[in-house]
Amino acid sequence: MGARIGKVYLVGAGPGDPKLITVRGLEALRKADAVVYDRLAGPRLLKEIKPGADVIYVGKRSERHTMKQEDINRLLVELALQGKTVVRLKGGDPCVFGRVGEEAEALAAHGISFDIIPGVTSATGVPAYAGIPLTHRDLASSFAVVTGYENPEKAEMNVDWARLATAVDTLVFLMGVSKNRPDLPRADRPRPAGVHAGGDHPLGNAGRAADARRHPRRHAGPGAADRLQAPRGHRRRGRGAPARHDELA
Repeated sequence: MGARIGKVYLVGAGPGDPKLITVRGLEALRKADAVVYDRLAGPRLLKEIKPGADVIYVGKRSERHTMKQEDINRLLVELALQGKTVVRLKGGDPCVFGRVGEEAEALAAHGISFDIIPGVTSATGVPAYAGIPLTHRDLASSFAVVTGYENPEKAEMNVDWARLATAVDTLVFLMGVSKNRPDLPRADRPRPAGVHAGGDHPLGNAGRAADARRHPRRHAGPGAADRLQAPRGHRRRGRGAPARHDELA
């Protein structure tokens, strides 16, 4: 009789506020034998992990990756082949620029069962916390979510900026705060815009709207997501794992 193969849950933690994780996502987190988590996962969620579970940090920042994506894929496969119930905890929704497709493909290639548990994407959650509706019956009937950072290893970029500028009413750019985009088309008239960094993390700043006629101010949070720590009783792994766990209200 062959060894038992575990199952992997690819879970969206939401855009920062720990109360925005789904009920199903929280259930999966609480029963996991191993949790592989990102930098943007809410710190308080780590306290929901059962004692004795492996807690492995694989967070990424711009140009600074704790672990390459290929290594994360292999890690998920290895943990599942050990018979463990694994949660891959990601910020936002795992299917929105969360590389969940690559991880799911790796799991499927090894015959490992997995579930994708959606989360509240920052594309809608953060504007909502800042009081910015993406649609309005009188003003905006469509919106698009666009990456501010395409894979530099691709032969050519997919985003057609000139067409996108006039295709929808509201544009949401993710992962674009630290990137200078000289290829962005100029608006044909002044348009309202807002810049926010830090999601709706309780230790971040609230979003503020800025007029497009002047450079929007950057509202960067204090980097609270970089100060995570697995609670006592857990085995923490991962080079560069955050050094402290902050209690959140």
